[in-house]
Amino acid sequence: MSMHYKRMLEVNFGMHQLQAHTETKRPHVGSWDGYMYALNAQNGSQKWRYQTGGQIHSSPVIVDGLAIFGSTDGNVYALHTNDGSLGWIYPTGGPVTASPVVVNGSVYIGSGDHNVYALSVSNGTKLWSFKTEKEIYLVQLGANPFRV
Repeated sequence: MSMHYKRMLEVNFGMHQLQAHTETKRPHVGSWDGYMYALNAQNGSQKWRYQTGGQIHSSPVIVDGLAIFGSTDGNVYALHTNDGSLGWIYPTGGPVTASPVVVNGSVYIGSGDHNVYALSVSNGTKLWSFKTEKEIYLVQLGANPFRV
């Protein structure tokens, strides 16, 4: 499936981040309890959950059947949205609290290890990284979060 930028509904509620993709219509919630949850949009029941080794402070990006997000355990995760199984994992050297951005098959995400990473959406392979002087808490391309 080619990546078309689809409007996503994003709601921030307290210590949790919710993102529902217009294609899957399934909210994905990252929580400070370390779990990524997929919920039934009609009744709020849990479809699946996946435990990371740390807290999840940011919203996932949903692309090509994957929910991609970071955790304070220092990893970037890609979970299959249909069943929550692990697609791939990429270890960084610090907590990952920034929400990822996806453009043309690449995931861009910052880490507490002072790096911005470009990873392949399909398999999590590192394409490149850029070292900064401080931690990365935000990666944004363009002025409109729904259009790059």
